[in-house]
Amino acid sequence: MSRCVAASAAFAAAALAISGASSNAAEASGPDASTEEAFLEEYIPELPLPDDTGAAPVAEGVVADPLTGEPQEGALVTLEAWPRPEDLAAIPVGQAAQVTTVAKAVTDTGGQFELKIEDASLVDQYADDQGQVDLDVVVLVEGGRESAGFTAVVSADDSDGVEVISTTEDGTGTAGIELAATEPLSPQDAVEESETAAGLKDSYCNWFKWSTAPDVIMQFEHLASTTNQVQGTTKYQSGRSSIVGWAASTKSTIGYSAKGTKTVTSNATYGFNTYTGPFSTRFFRYVGYDKWRFGCVPSYNPKITVWQEQYQIKPSGYAHGAKEDSKAATPSAGHCEPIANNVTYASHKATTFTGGVDFANSFATIDLQATSGRDSGISSTFKLKSGATARGFQVCGTTNFPFKNNPGALVAKPK
Repeated sequence: MSRCVAASAAFAAAALAISGASSNAAEASGPDASTEEAFLEEYIPELPLPDDTGAAPVAEGVVADPLTGEPQEGALVTLEAWPRPEDLAAIPVGQAAQVTTVAKAVTDTGGQFELKIEDASLVDQYADDQGQVDLDVVVLVEGGRESAGFTAVVSADDSDGVEVISTTEDGTGTAGIELAATEPLSPQDAVEESETAAGLKDSYCNWFKWSTAPDVIMQFEHLASTTNQVQGTTKYQSGRSSIVGWAASTKSTIGYSAKGTKTVTSNATYGFNTYTGPFSTRFFRYVGYDKWRFGCVPSYNPKITVWQEQYQIKPSGYAHGAKEDSKAATPSAGHCEPIANNVTYASHKATTFTGGVDFANSFATIDLQATSGRDSGISSTFKLKSGATARGFQVCGTTNFPFKNNPGALVAKPK
């Protein structure tokens, strides 16, 4: 039998199978299960219902119609945990990732939801040494899904659930998520459609690695100088992290659209050349990205895969090496501060480069944002060169003052 695209009912069954606890949905209990809460309990029954006490929300937000903006009441919302980037990188093309549904909720009359992870054991396997877990908020729709992703730093406790320490969305606390969804499935839809999913109910369904790009460039710094009295350089140390975008192709979008951010951590230290002005140099690390496609392997024939037209492009950690572009145009920078002899930006706010992740058409034409800290491990230095006659200089940010939030590229200028 040839590969085919499953119908929307089959997709609902597929979504039910993304669970480390169980790949089968419970039998619908019939007319007595009249409320969405009752059906929510039946959707991945091994997954606990959210509690009014205990764990704080990992994510909260609203589901709305993309055209009217009206809140979508009664929509099923789930939270999926993905393996660590280095574990994703190790999965061969054609094999599935072990993605686990770790929380579920239903939207209220205002389209709002809260997602709490009540079972700490579900995320333990996905947290890295810093407690970081890559998470996706998902709303099922007819024939597909809408999603948004982030990385959370969590602290798991077997008795109190999972405490959120910070997220990539706001730096602290619960992630705020807004999702636009047309005709989202309710818990009742998901449970009842799975009963008529044409043999896919007992299938293995998950995200499969479709292709890989191990050397996507990620910009983390841009330094320049318009004076020949100043030198500049940067470094990126092992164990430091950057926040990069990821993208998805869904039912309601043409091509790919940005869906959130993920954190990637360096496994090697890289120093870079020192430049004497005038110069303008962009600095890059190479990041691995993978394309994933959702599919099901039916129980009646494990030799075929029923594919969905659902793709994701996700980072899989750092690959090899670094790159410098010393022919970059000098940016305009007007947010300046005076410097006496030298300055190192090593304990300051991160800066975001809007098109910092450049796929060069390897996956798609979309470029994604990249955010890196100017901190103790990702730092940049300007200093007067040996024998300089200038009495100080100034450093200017393109979007803000160098010591403030998101200053952009940094340009040294005469005092």
